[in-house]
Amino acid sequence: MEYGRPREYFIGRYIYLKERLEKTPTVTFTHRGNKTVISYYTKDKSTGKIVKRRISSSNSLWDRLSRIANERKTLKEQLNNLLEDWKNEHSGSLAQISGEYKIIRPQGNPFNMDLWNSMSNNQCSVEIKHPYIYNGIKMRSQFETVIASILDDMHIEYKYDARLDLRKGTVYPDFSIPFPEYDRCGFLEYLGALSDFGYVSDNLDKIDNYISSGLYINRDVILIPGDKYYRPDYETIKELIGVLIGAIARKCVVRKQMPDQDPVSTAMKNGGKVRVPPERVASS
Repeated sequence: MEYGRPREYFIGRYIYLKERLEKTPTVTFTHRGNKTVISYYTKDKSTGKIVKRRISSSNSLWDRLSRIANERKTLKEQLNNLLEDWKNEHSGSLAQISGEYKIIRPQGNPFNMDLWNSMSNNQCSVEIKHPYIYNGIKMRSQFETVIASILDDMHIEYKYDARLDLRKGTVYPDFSIPFPEYDRCGFLEYLGALSDFGYVSDNLDKIDNYISSGLYINRDVILIPGDKYYRPDYETIKELIGVLIGAIARKCVVRKQMPDQDPVSTAMKNGGKVRVPPERVASS
């Protein structure tokens, strides 16, 4: 059963994680007796052959190699989570399906991973008088901790209340979400007091700021509505998050041109007329 996450999301994420793992040296943590050691491969200077070596924490290479080992471990965990989620929500082989697609990363987007890396949690200076703590992060409402837990369930990373400088001033999105596979970010806002006129007015200004800066609702920013009588349920929130990740993924994940779709070969069959087919996105 699908919970708001389209195939394109999984395909793009799979391609990205596999590419990262292929580029990351095979450096792993293992054990020698009751001690943790690092295993890695290197070229033997005397024979020129690739050999496996192990080092302990006293070795001068430990710090550098442990960073690589941790990175590889994280990537493998992310890939395993992705494959498990795929099995729960879709059918077929994700590896086989992903081989038919590629990622196109739009250029010149200021809301990219450089921006994400500059962000941190709780950058807003407005005091949180009655904070709700979730995973060490101070949040302004209990329902935001629910949204955070759903993002965790979906294995989606986020930063809370991070600074975002826009055309008409600085805002602090409730959740900023990275999409490293496409070198961009998305944003999620919980509007939890829509029955309050002043609250609505303030947030209309914020939404106008998003749109004026080229961040569009349901493409770059998702809004989760609520008031003192209404809170969306678990599945509805997942579906709304799926709108954001689906819009971004569908723009960037396209089908590769198969050999029988080659425009030159097709032209030879059609009397020399070249027709270049448009890129096709993955079907949901």
